[in-house]
Amino acid sequence: MPLIIATLVLAVGLGLWAPRRVALGVTAAAAAFTVFAFVWAVTDGKGDDPWWIILLAVASGTLALAVASALPRVRTQRLEV
Repeated sequence: MPLIIATLVLAVGLGLWAPRRVALGVTAAAAAFTVFAFVWAVTDGKGDDPWWIILLAVASGTLALAVASALPRVRTQRLEV
């Protein structure tokens, strides 16, 4: 869960202060790492990780990309007004 939270916090921070291209690129890399980590946790067999946490990781990565995509647009619209 800390990876999911870190990815979402990173998306919000980059969405607010970084250019859109940078925000999307870094967030995509963080989301891919998060999904990989959860897939690895399920497939390594060293614990009782449920399969559905992979879906949770994918959903959080999608949400993080949506946030990183939307925040720069909102910031730009506020500057134009």
